[in-house]
Amino acid sequence: MDSSIAVERSEGRSRHGRLLAKVATSGGALVCVGAYLVLLLLLISTKPLWLDELIQLQATSGTSFRQLLQHVIQNAGGAPLGYVVQHWFLSVLGTNSASARLPSVLAGAGSLGIFLLMHRRLALRGCILATGLWIICPMTFRYSLEGRPYMQAMLLAMLAVLAQVRLRETCKASWAILLAACLIATVYSQPYAVFGILGFAACDTWQHRDLKYLTLTCGAYALAGVAFLPWLLTAQAGWVGSISHTHGGFQWNLPLAAVLFRECVGDGYFAAVPTALLGVYGAHVCIRRTRHDPRTPLVAAIVSSIVFALLADARFNYFFAIRQVFYMVPFLLLLVAEGAATLWERRHRSLTIVLVMAFAVASVTKNYHHLADHNEDWDRLSGALIKGVDGGCILLPGGESEVIAAIYGSFRPEISGRLCTSWLAARVIMPVHSYTDPAGALLTADELSARGMVRVSAERIGFARVETFERH
Repeated sequence: MDSSIAVERSEGRSRHGRLLAKVATSGGALVCVGAYLVLLLLLISTKPLWLDELIQLQATSGTSFRQLLQHVIQNAGGAPLGYVVQHWFLSVLGTNSASARLPSVLAGAGSLGIFLLMHRRLALRGCILATGLWIICPMTFRYSLEGRPYMQAMLLAMLAVLAQVRLRETCKASWAILLAACLIATVYSQPYAVFGILGFAACDTWQHRDLKYLTLTCGAYALAGVAFLPWLLTAQAGWVGSISHTHGGFQWNLPLAAVLFRECVGDGYFAAVPTALLGVYGAHVCIRRTRHDPRTPLVAAIVSSIVFALLADARFNYFFAIRQVFYMVPFLLLLVAEGAATLWERRHRSLTIVLVMAFAVASVTKNYHHLADHNEDWDRLSGALIKGVDGGCILLPGGESEVIAAIYGSFRPEISGRLCTSWLAARVIMPVHSYTDPAGALLTADELSARGMVRVSAERIGFARVETFERH
């Protein structure tokens, strides 16, 4: 590291700050990770499973390995490792929401530990603040409690960053092999997760201009690419077919930029604005110095996460979702903490407090509302369908897939025997929820009306509306 950077940090850090840093990088870090794990375990079943979790659960519970892989292939951009891990947890612990989410909970707590190690290895400041940012960040909090593979991919991607740093320090083939293993596990968990660490590696190798380091790094990435190629060739046709059945596509426009900014940490403008201000300032602090500053690759990781995700979406005409750039969040939070620590040391303490508190209040509020929102409750909706059918039958709106019918059946198996098989029933109930295609629901209602049926009631059940039709 440049000596001027070391001098500046040494002079700016108070004795109290050094004590806090020491605590944060030793036993205190373990306490934080343990406390975070306990918190996540206490909250693991607070919310009902939502649609994407239930769809994954359909693939990972009570299915053969072949059936599981076939499901993943039909999931656009899907990779098998996250599903396999959840399948194993369910087979050992049984099928329930806690078992489905436990891999993400463990990965979330582990990711916090790796995040703190990254903070230390990259010689960053504001460790305690960075820890707090990670714990309350709405996006990391949400995906740590969601039965999807995103947090597992995050953990593996962050391990790859640590392996990259150790490879740079040692230039040993053993670390290159470990890096390749982390990359393979990452891309087989979620392909988009590799974009950020690719940018980190490219910037880091450019900074050091060491031929051996570059060769080992390129070899690790080449090995990971070759290892992923069989799955890519196998799944690509299924991905394209799945994308063709989704509503909407990819567009380069201002709303895309607005979504990317607003949801950069998962909580709208109130958290995005302080994140952007502190993150940009932290990036400025990193890149204005010598090209050997170990913090500079953080900026490259954020840029590559965004750019490659958007290019991939554009290539396959796939709609953009903020989860696709979720893997930039550790790098962004590290820059936010660095920016806040620098502002504080330069006596802009009132501004630092205002920005950090704005982020904290917005994030905690978002997390509370997220946990308190139980509107999407498929168990409750399934129960309402059985209760309301009353001698009639259940008609799913046009466009609803067999997956939705299977989800209803997973909560109330008797539903499969109450689905409408003809237009002769005297009573029909139709569930219309937030995922229902409005055009399909309208066409189905019109078809019922054309066959002499009249809508007699519509009951709101959380995120859904159960409409009842009777023949007159």
